Amino acid sequence: MLYLWKENNLKVLLIFTFEYSLETWEEAGSLERELSYYNKLAEKFNIKFLFLTYGNENEKNYLINYRNIDVIPIYKYIKPVNNKYLLFFKTLIVPFLIRKKISDINIIKTNQLNGSWVGIVLKLITRKPLFIRTGYDAFLFSVKEKKPLIKRALFYLLTQLSLIFSKLYTVSSFDDYKFISKYYLFNKSKLQIRQNWINENNKIKFENRNNYKIISIGRLASQKNYDYLISEFSNSEYSIDLVGTGPDEESLSEKSKKLNTNVNFLGNIEYEKLMEMLNGYKYFISTSLFEGNPKVILEAMAAGCVVFAVDIPNNSEIIKHKYNGLLYKPGERNLFSIFQRISNNKDLSKLISENAVNDSKSIFSVNKLIEKEYEDYLILSK
Repeated sequence: MLYLWKENNLKVLLIFTFEYSLETWEEAGSLERELSYYNKLAEKFNIKFLFLTYGNENEKNYLINYRNIDVIPIYKYIKPVNNKYLLFFKTLIVPFLIRKKISDINIIKTNQLNGSWVGIVLKLITRKPLFIRTGYDAFLFSVKEKKPLIKRALFYLLTQLSLIFSKLYTVSSFDDYKFISKYYLFNKSKLQIRQNWINENNKIKFENRNNYKIISIGRLASQKNYDYLISEFSNSEYSIDLVGTGPDEESLSEKSKKLNTNVNFLGNIEYEKLMEMLNGYKYFISTSLFEGNPKVILEAMAAGCVVFAVDIPNNSEIIKHKYNGLLYKPGERNLFSIFQRISNNKDLSKLISENAVNDSKSIFSVNKLIEKEYEDYLILSK
């Protein structure tokens, strides 16, 4: 498609998730991944990005090499507080404090639903189009995580308001699309699916991978169901590398020792290094009980790993059983035997690995999503 992008010179304000900053991205190992996406958009289509983050003046240090991205640190305008509810009320005045600084923007975009109230207020006072990007339905997640009723109600209300005031509202899976279409009142034409993306992996080598090491990536919390993974591989010859941090790390470590499961807790790993590491693993296992459109599964597929994942709607949108990955039933107590059957079938494992790489390139390429996002910007700015 031919774009007359040089004539547009769009400027987009990206509002970060509540309490998130560039420093937070760095700590989570996702800074390079996220910046590379917006930098590619900026350079290809001559777009300027302005990040509104929950950080201080030090945020600018992360953007020294990014000439098309600038930052407005919220804590330059308000003092940070530990109480989330008080911080919420303080952020409501931020749009009025930065109004002049963002007078030349064309589009307001949120990085997630949580924090979108800042975007709603900005939309009301600037009359600029609002693009709400979400990775999952926050209300539905809060129900599955058994959050207090007040939090569930607040997420539902925030979603409903965001759907009303946005010009474009995106979700990352068809399952979320169906749920939102059914349970909220809004103009359905503004709801669109924009799946997650992966950078093309050009360092894939199918040979010389460790047949006895498994990798899993995610927050060490109950949603990820790592208790189950540790139980299934008790007293086995395999070792499991867990990448991530979270509140359950200590209890998971104790359980692995008790059940004689060989688990290595690797903490958070910087994005580029992690992508390189994935090339050395033959198997990736996800035990997560619910997901949005799981980036880690896409990245494992792109690296040529044989992916095992729970058969839940958002996973089954990506994985075709025994074609580009393996699906198993939630709570199924024979994951280890399923794993052994596949790992012993070298031809099937090789076919799954190759299909996973091909599908990730053809469907989830970052370049495809960048072009689609630019099309969204053009429509929004008309």
